[in-house]
Amino acid sequence: MDKLGLNLGYLLLQIFNFLILFVVLRVWVYKPILGLLERRREAIAKGLEDIRRGRTYGPFDTAEDAIKFLHKEIRARKGKDKRKTPQS
Repeated sequence: MDKLGLNLGYLLLQIFNFLILFVVLRVWVYKPILGLLERRREAIAKGLEDIRRGRTYGPFDTAEDAIKFLHKEIRARKGKDKRKTPQS
């Protein structure tokens, strides 16, 4: 080992330190990132399934309910606009 310029003690110490660093990073960094990615994958899959089933109406059960609500909102806003006209 001396011909290669390596000290066996330092080499073993470096291997030991690398293993400690590997274990620490795996427990506190790698696993939480994998958990985050898995939750994101599940959320995307749920969103795609909702789209496939046609459940994209927010808090409404059907598209008809959403359209009725929007029509009511438009009528209400038009009514407010008429009342807010400046008086001459």
